Amino acid sequence: MLAVPSKHDPNSPPACTQHAEVNVQRGVKQGDNISPKLFNCTLRMALDRIDWQNLGITINGCRLTTLTYADDVVVVARNRSDLATMIGKLIVECGKVGLQVHPAKTMLLTENRKQKQPLSIRGQQFLYQEGGKYLGRYLSFPIDNVKEIKRRIQSGWNAWGKLSELLRHHLVSTEAKRRAFDACITPCVLYGCEAWTLRETDRELLAITQRKMERRMLKLRWQDRWTKERVRQATGVKDWVMEAERRKLVWANKIRKMDDTKWARKMTTWIPYDYANKRGQGRPKER
Repeated sequence: MLAVPSKHDPNSPPACTQHAEVNVQRGVKQGDNISPKLFNCTLRMALDRIDWQNLGITINGCRLTTLTYADDVVVVARNRSDLATMIGKLIVECGKVGLQVHPAKTMLLTENRKQKQPLSIRGQQFLYQEGGKYLGRYLSFPIDNVKEIKRRIQSGWNAWGKLSELLRHHLVSTEAKRRAFDACITPCVLYGCEAWTLRETDRELLAITQRKMERRMLKLRWQDRWTKERVRQATGVKDWVMEAERRKLVWANKIRKMDDTKWARKMTTWIPYDYANKRGQGRPKER
C-alpha cells in the first residue's frame, strides 16, 4: 500500500491512500534490522498452523509441544514415532513459507539408550547425539554438570585472554581490575549457574580456577607464600561459589513468586506420574 497524491479531485485533501502493487525483487539483506523480525514472524506463523493434537508431553494438565527462542525450536515428544510425526509436520509447514529444516543443524536427544538409530523423515536422515550446545548451555542425557562447568571455565579463560593486558598491567589500579573481572569474566563462568547441581568437587574446581586468575592479576609467584584469604582481600572480586549459590537462591525466589500458569514454575514443581509412587531403595540418583 502506497500513499500518493490525488490528482483527479481538486477539492480532495492533498494526499490520500491508494493501493498499488510493489514488485519485490531482492527483499531485505542479511544484517537488516527488519530481517530477523520478518523471519521470526514467518516461523511463528508456520508453527501456529501445525495441529499438535495428542502430541507432546502433558505437564500438570497442560500440553507442551515446542519451545521457541528466535530461530531455535525445540520439539518435545513422548516417543520415537511421535517425534517423527512432529518433525514431519514441521518440515511441511516450514516448506510452505520457504523455510527448511536442515538435518545437519538438527540435534536429537533421548534418554532411551536403546533407541538411537537414525531417524528417517521425508527422505532426510536425522541423527541422535550424546549432547550439544543450546542457548549457550550443554545439554545431554543424563545431565552432565561437570562438562558444562568445564565449558564455562574455558569460556572464562577465553575472556581472561582478551583482558589479560588490562588485568596484569601495573599502571591499572586494583579497583579497576576488580570491576573488569566482575563485569566481564564472572558472567562468562557463571552463565546458567541457576540450573547447576554443585558438588564439593565442582566447588573446588571453580575456586581453584578463580585463585589462578587472581594470582596472575597480582603477578604472584608460589614462592611469595600468599594465602588464599590474603589474595582475596587484595583483589576484592566476587567469590564464584558464593555467587553461584546466591543466584540459585534468587532464581528459586522468582519461581516461588511466579504464577502457576508460567512454564518455569510448572516444570519446577512437576512430578511425573510414572515416578510419583515409585521410590526406589537406597540413595536417590544424582540430578
